[in-house]
Amino acid sequence: MADSFAVVIGDVNLVRPLGAAGIPVAVVTADRHASVTWSRYCRRRIVAPSFA
Repeated sequence: MADSFAVVIGDVNLVRPLGAAGIPVAVVTADRHASVTWSRYCRRRIVAPSFA
């Protein structure tokens, strides 16, 4: 079975509690160097274009 992830479009304030609860987290961001992608709980980075 493939791994399941919580997909987060947000900041580290959402990533931390999910990761601390043992839920693998994938972060979607337009900036591949965003600080949230360096969280110990971020298991995957998904770089998407900015829609702003």
